[in-house]
Amino acid sequence: MGEALTRWRLLAFAHTADLKVGTHSDGSIITQKEVMVTPNPPRFLREGDSISFAAKVSNMGADQKDGSATLEILDGISGEPINSVFGLSATASVPFSCAGNGQSAAVSWPLKVPYGGPSVVTWRIIAKCGRSGDGEESALPVVTNRMLVTDTLPMSVRGGKEKQFTLKSLANNTSDTLSHEAFTVEFTSNPAWYAVQALPYMMEFPHECSEQLFTRYYSNTLATHVTRLQPQIQKVFEAWRLLGSDALKSNLSKNEELKSALQHETPWVLEAQSEEQQKKQIALLFDLNRMASEGTRAVDKLRGRQQSDGGFSWFPGGRSSRYITQHIAMGLAHLAHLGVSEVASDIQLAAQDHCYRALVEDYEDLLKLVAEGKAKLEDCHLSHIALLFLYTESFSLLHPQFKARATRRAEVLDYYRGQAATYWTKFNLYSQGHIALIHHRYQTHPNIPVDIVKSLRERSLSHEEMGTYWKQNPGYYFY
Repeated sequence: MGEALTRWRLLAFAHTADLKVGTHSDGSIITQKEVMVTPNPPRFLREGDSISFAAKVSNMGADQKDGSATLEILDGISGEPINSVFGLSATASVPFSCAGNGQSAAVSWPLKVPYGGPSVVTWRIIAKCGRSGDGEESALPVVTNRMLVTDTLPMSVRGGKEKQFTLKSLANNTSDTLSHEAFTVEFTSNPAWYAVQALPYMMEFPHECSEQLFTRYYSNTLATHVTRLQPQIQKVFEAWRLLGSDALKSNLSKNEELKSALQHETPWVLEAQSEEQQKKQIALLFDLNRMASEGTRAVDKLRGRQQSDGGFSWFPGGRSSRYITQHIAMGLAHLAHLGVSEVASDIQLAAQDHCYRALVEDYEDLLKLVAEGKAKLEDCHLSHIALLFLYTESFSLLHPQFKARATRRAEVLDYYRGQAATYWTKFNLYSQGHIALIHHRYQTHPNIPVDIVKSLRERSLSHEEMGTYWKQNPGYYFY
């Protein structure tokens, strides 16, 4: 029954075996107890706060009721009583007295929220009066005024060698307010495992925008491909999955509203509590039946999101975004090139056509400026978004069924490929890699890939632990 509604209209329907029927629609029923408690808890607690936890005790009987109400605070994870941590006695009993016929009495308990206490608590209020009584409990997140700072130290050790490492921020710390949350050491003999660990995160993005919807499809499809290529790992994941089931979940883990509050205020609380829990998450991701279902659902949503012009908006109901459409087209081209999936080829081709039309508009606008004497064709007019389209389109040359489409777009693509060959030094490392692949596939400027690879090698740095890398950190977003 609803917490705020106690009077209900009674509608009854009855029938006999020979289909004689009768109805009753007069009258009502009331759901209540003689003594009822209505708590007034806050939405959350914050470390260091002093509050008054209030509740109302109502007497629905005819006679006056005298009794007591108790408040109990429990650790939300372990279930252990922690009244003393919040400044309460073990019983925390408050007397009440209220007249009959719906009269009520207020009760309250002063609380002092501790620092460094549990991140979630369960409160329980019980009101008793003789043989009558009522109670209620729920959970509250405890948010902090502190900021979580994670310091990491990569430690790469080659086989047969021994090295010493120092986490300076830990060794040289002089803070009086620092509180350590966790100290974790992760080990893997194969760095590719970190990519596998990232896949469950990609599958659990909280928003329904087109970009994250595609990311779910991408990770599901890639995980399915890996599992089918390496069937022996499916046996390992199945063993991990059987480590536990939903039946073992606590009430805390099933409380979606509480989980949402914790995720935004104290995200580290919901991180995997152990390696065993992390294994369960990964095993669930690699469940073939689940992957097939999730992949089909995601691609159906993508197909429904695609607009009549082939483009995608960031969110449903918006205008087509050239960037997000290009992002999805490029990701689908990657999957097709890997031989992972061709289920969404219709989505990919329509998205590429949308991006091509946008590139043609850019080219026609440029020609108008050139005709008016406001621009020169030989100057650099290659944008990052145009370069991404050239890169996406270059995948078509690797597939016979798409090669004819790519060659029909010669005039516009030839101009921008020529721009990429001339001005590749103006672009960042990421784009230079794209330009090298574009010209390697088209073979229109065979010296360009060689020059770019040579330049990348000259600018690279080598380190025993970090391997080969480039010491550049420009902005990541260009849309």
